[in-house]
Amino acid sequence: MASNPSNKDSLNPSPSDPLDRLRGFRVYPQRARGLGDDMNLQMQAMKKISKSESSANEAWATVVPDQIRDCTSVAGLKAGKVVVLVPSAAHRYMVDRWLGSGGLSEFQALAQVPIRGVDLKIVADVGVQIGQNDT
Repeated sequence: MASNPSNKDSLNPSPSDPLDRLRGFRVYPQRARGLGDDMNLQMQAMKKISKSESSANEAWATVVPDQIRDCTSVAGLKAGKVVVLVPSAAHRYMVDRWLGSGGLSEFQALAQVPIRGVDLKIVADVGVQIGQNDT
């Protein structure tokens, strides 16, 4: 009995078979299991943040008058605003008056990062917050 050539083709599907093409879509590529790339991205982001915070810290220490510098500390930089810790409302008022009288523009000019403003936070003991307490 002679075999039908069309039956042979149905047993050995060609690469252009629509089912094989669809099966190829369901096969997902192997994903990378290492964390190297993610860690490098995080390290670069942290270096950038550290550099901008240290720049703002240095600018604050340089431009602020001694009386204000002794009672304040820079806590960080968040969304372009420098967070400054002050011990009381009286100190906050003093710093706010200095910033309003041109201190903010001097600070922005000296800092190497864009600064939108300064947030003043009252903290009971500024020394404890920045690690300067000797106890």
